[in-house]
Amino acid sequence: MDPMEKILNTPLRIYTAVWNDRYLNLFEKTILRSFGWKKNKEALQAHKPTWSFHTTKESAAKLIPMCKKLGIEDYEVTELIPQTFDGKTDIGWCLLEHFKAEINRCLETNSKLLLAPPDSLYGDGSIENILREGNQDGVCVAVPHPRVLPSIFEYPSILAESLNDELSNPQLVTESFNHLHRTWSDAQYGLPKINSRVGGVLWKKLRKGLYTVQHHLPTNYLLHFQPSDLQFFEQQIVFGAIDHIWPTKLIQEKRERVIASSDVAFLCEVTEKNENVPPSYPYMESEPDRFWRNAPHNDFFKQIKCTFRGIEA
Repeated sequence: MDPMEKILNTPLRIYTAVWNDRYLNLFEKTILRSFGWKKNKEALQAHKPTWSFHTTKESAAKLIPMCKKLGIEDYEVTELIPQTFDGKTDIGWCLLEHFKAEINRCLETNSKLLLAPPDSLYGDGSIENILREGNQDGVCVAVPHPRVLPSIFEYPSILAESLNDELSNPQLVTESFNHLHRTWSDAQYGLPKINSRVGGVLWKKLRKGLYTVQHHLPTNYLLHFQPSDLQFFEQQIVFGAIDHIWPTKLIQEKRERVIASSDVAFLCEVTEKNENVPPSYPYMESEPDRFWRNAPHNDFFKQIKCTFRGIEA
């Protein structure tokens, strides 16, 4: 069977969790926008996915029409009710419970799951390539991505100049490095103080528009669950296990695939200026890529040099 036929014959689900207006508005600028770019939209229409929204009743009424604009008519809505403990909302616990329900649904239908977080932009053509690289049973596909500031949507960014024009991966790489969040801007090789020890990222500029990147925690965007994965997540207490613990299991089972070239797939994650800022420490010439954890997947990813190529390389 042609690998492409195998992809199309495997059901595909898209997973999005949105729990307030902030992320709903961001979803319009990121996922809805980049999923509507020509190559990405064609890939989605070819695969005829089911879009699984985990959201509030109020947001669902707005999300479904957005979904239909992309030509996706099959959708499911699960009401997301953030839990409150001691007067504080625990969205992490809530997301974990919903994610376990989604894993169960994927196992029931033998579906692959494409993550569509409301803060992430996919470069045009990235969706199809991620699906192609994940055509084996049980395989998950990870893509290292930079964090960028919301200013990426403002002039003089290309994203501010047109609402509809597609952004290729090299264009999105260039825009990302023009609007880096401190998670990344403070992780450049050779700075007197860098945040790589906690942030898990180290990058080097080779020449204009060309970068190498080490990322200890790339996100798996295409997931093909096995029954043991549900058992794994049933034992977890935080949603963050998906990036910080689970990849070790995937590597041990030889199910992890990493796309290390932005030409194949590229995403960026929009993050507010003062959120998720790791502390910086003096640069260590002997081990600039030192990370505070040494879980097997951290050590595995550390050894991969990814290539990000912008439009001026």
